[in-house]
Amino acid sequence: PHMFHLVCSFLKELDVPVLCMTATLSPTRTKDLTEAVGLVKFPRDESSLATQTLRIQESKPRYRHIPLSGSQAALDAARQAYQDGLRVLWVVNQVRRCQDIAQQLQALFGTSVLCYHSRFRLCDRRERHDATITAFAFSGGGTPCAMAVTTQVCEMSLDLDADVFVHISLQSPLP
Repeated sequence: PHMFHLVCSFLKELDVPVLCMTATLSPTRTKDLTEAVGLVKFPRDESSLATQTLRIQESKPRYRHIPLSGSQAALDAARQAYQDGLRVLWVVNQVRRCQDIAQQLQALFGTSVLCYHSRFRLCDRRERHDATITAFAFSGGGTPCAMAVTTQVCEMSLDLDADVFVHISLQSPLP
């Protein structure tokens, strides 16, 4: 309760737009946020202009999904994207696999490949985190190519804009 009170006090003092997203907000807290703080609930009226606009926006395709036939096809796609100057994010489900693929890609490309996972020491993880964010930062006009191999840590702690996303579960090293 004390923490929620502090959040409400902070929001009252802050004069900026706020988006509060939760599926579990109690009716009492919803009332506190709308009446005491002044937040406005998103309209549930399907005929409202705001809802119609959001429905149109959410129906637009965001991704182009291209199933690949295996690890060699993934490697070829990553290599081509990197050579085309794109940012490639390759996500795997094990740290050892992440390390192995990063080393193999670095040897194949002859260039630096970022490797980011959760087993780094805190100081090293911060450096990897910052390097990955910087490499994938959107700069408005073309961005330099980048290649990162990560575990799911990137899905939980990074906000990245990748041009190509590779996600496969490999049982063996790349060819």
